[in-house]
Amino acid sequence: MHMDTLRMQAVLANYISSKPYIEKFLKDEGEHPLPGIIQDILYAVIGFFGSEEWELCSEACSYLRLLEEHLIKNGKNLRDYIEPHLEPYLELAKLLCKILQGIRGDEKISEKDLERLGALSKGNYLVALDIVREAFTTLRKHLKGRVPEDALKELNIPSVSKPSVVHSVTLDEQIATINAEFTTARIWAKTLFSGGIDEASVGYYILLLTRNFSRAFELFFATGEEKGIRETWEFLEKLKKLSRERSLSLTRDSDVYHPLQTAEVLHELWSFMEKSMPIPKDTLSRALSILSRERSPLRRKALLRIKDYLESHNFEVPEELMKTLESFPKPKERNYWEEYQKTLKEFDEKGRKFHEEAKKEWELVKSGKAEDPIGSIQNIMWNLSEAVVYNFALRRFKLVKEAYEIFLQAYEFARENNLFKTKLSEDTWLGKLKRVNLKWGNDIRWYEDYRVITNRIIRLTRIAEFMMWNRRIPEFLYANPYINLGGDYEHNDSSLWALTKALMMILDHNRSKGNLPTLELQEEVLDYALRLNILWPEDVKVLECKDGKCIVFRGEISEDGLHGFKKYPFNADVVFYRGKDTVIGYSRMRKLGYVCGKDGVDELIREALRPHKKA
Repeated sequence: MHMDTLRMQAVLANYISSKPYIEKFLKDEGEHPLPGIIQDILYAVIGFFGSEEWELCSEACSYLRLLEEHLIKNGKNLRDYIEPHLEPYLELAKLLCKILQGIRGDEKISEKDLERLGALSKGNYLVALDIVREAFTTLRKHLKGRVPEDALKELNIPSVSKPSVVHSVTLDEQIATINAEFTTARIWAKTLFSGGIDEASVGYYILLLTRNFSRAFELFFATGEEKGIRETWEFLEKLKKLSRERSLSLTRDSDVYHPLQTAEVLHELWSFMEKSMPIPKDTLSRALSILSRERSPLRRKALLRIKDYLESHNFEVPEELMKTLESFPKPKERNYWEEYQKTLKEFDEKGRKFHEEAKKEWELVKSGKAEDPIGSIQNIMWNLSEAVVYNFALRRFKLVKEAYEIFLQAYEFARENNLFKTKLSEDTWLGKLKRVNLKWGNDIRWYEDYRVITNRIIRLTRIAEFMMWNRRIPEFLYANPYINLGGDYEHNDSSLWALTKALMMILDHNRSKGNLPTLELQEEVLDYALRLNILWPEDVKVLECKDGKCIVFRGEISEDGLHGFKKYPFNADVVFYRGKDTVIGYSRMRKLGYVCGKDGVDELIREALRPHKKA
C-alpha cells in the first residue's frame, strides 16, 4: 500500500502523534494512554512494512521493542494493555520486525518464524485488514526465492469476508451522508488552509477532504445546486494545489482518485451546461465511461440531469447515454398509501396497548393489590408517556386526557406514600409529566416539549406529503394523518390545513423550477409547522395567496405561547422558521401568520402584511 493513501496517511499521522508520548513514558514522565499508543505502533509497523517504508518501519520496531522492555522491567508486558482481538497484530508486528532485519541484512528466515507467519496469515483480523493484507503481500514478494516454495504457499493473503446481507443504499441515504460529510469538510478545510492542522496530519486531511468534496460535487451536480458546485470546486482546486506543493499524489488511493475523477468530468460537463452550450461528443463519451463505473442512485440522478439538460435545450441525446441509464437499476416504487395504512394501524395498536396496560396496573396500585408498587408506578409512568404519543398523533384526545389524569393521580399516590425517597426519581417523573401534559386542547404550557412527539408525527406527515406530491390519491389531496380522517380536514383543523397547503405550494413551486428540497429541509419545515399548529388558535382563516408562493392566515397566538421564539424586523414579527427555501412567521401587530417560499420572500411578506386601504 502506497503512503499516499488515506489509510497510510492516517497511520503515519497517528504514529507521529504517539512518538512524543512514548518518549515521555520511557522517561517515566506522567501518565499516558498506553492502549492507544501501542495500537498506533502496531499499525505503524504493519503498515510501513506493507508500504516498504523500511526506515519508518525500523524506527517503529525500535519504539515497540523499547516499550516492551520498559514494561517488562516494571513487571508488566504489552499484552496487559491491548484488547484480545489485537493479540494477532502484536505477534505479527514482532515477527515483521524480526523478518525486516533478515531482509535488510540478507539473513536466513527460520522455519519456526515461517510456520508462525503461515498460521498468522490464516488468522481473523477484525480491524485494519487492508494494511494486514498489504503486509503479507509484501512478505510474499520479498521472501520469494529466499524460502522454500512450500513455505511460501502456506503464506496466505488474509481474505476479505463478504457480508451475508448487502444493504442497498437509497438516494436519501446517500444524500444525507454526503451532506453530513460536506458540512464537516468545510470546517476542516478552513482549519487546514489557515494552518491549524498538525503537520503530521496535513497529508491525511488533504486526501480525506479531496474525497469528500469530490463526492459533494457529484451531489450538487445531480441536484443542480450551482452555489454548492462553485464552492466545492474552489475547495478542490485549493486542495489540488496544496497536494502538488507537498508532492502528495491524489491518484494512488482509489477511494480518493475515483471520486475526484468523477468530479473533474462532471465539472467539465458543467462548464458547457452553465453556458447552455452543446456538449462535445468526445467529452460526453469520456464522461460516460467514467460515470458508468458505479451503479448508485446518486450516479443515476447525475446522468438523468445530463439527459434532462440535453433534452431541454433540444440537443441530441446520444444512445450511449441512454444505454448507460438503462444499465442502472430503477428505484423501487414505494406504495405510500400502503405505508400510511400500516403506520396508522401500528399507531392504533401501540396507543391502545400502552394505555390499557397502564390503566390495569394503576387499578392494582390504587386497590392495594400491586406486589411491587414502585415497579408498577414506574411501568405506569413509562406506558402512559408512550401511549400519549401515539394517541395524540391520532388525535384521540379522550385517551390523552384520561392518561393525563391517571398520571397525576399516580404522582399524588407516589408522593403521599413517600415512594420518591426510594428508587423512584421525582425528577424523572416530572420530566415524563411534561411529556404527557399535551392534554386535549391548545393550552400547552411546555410548548418546547412538543418535540417528543414530533419524530413519530413526522413519519406520518412525510407519507402524506409524498402522496400529495405524487398525486397518487387525488381525493386525498390535503389529508394529513395528524388528524382523524373521519371528519372534514379543512373544517376540523384549519390552521394545520393552511400550513400544509402552504408548504405543499412552496414545495411544488420549487419543484417546478427544478429545486427539490432535501429530506432534512422538508422535515425541518414540517417540524415547525407542527409547532405552529400546536400554538395556533382553533379558528384560523386563510386570508390570501400570492402566486403559489405565499399563504397568509389570520388569528392570534397567546404571548405565553410565543415565549422563546426569535424576533424578526417586520413589526416585531416572531419567526418560527427561516431557511433558504421557506419562512414561517407571525406578525404581532396585524395578528397574521404567514408561510412563504423561496422567491422574493421579503417582498412577499411586506406585500402580504401591508395594511389595505378602506373602501
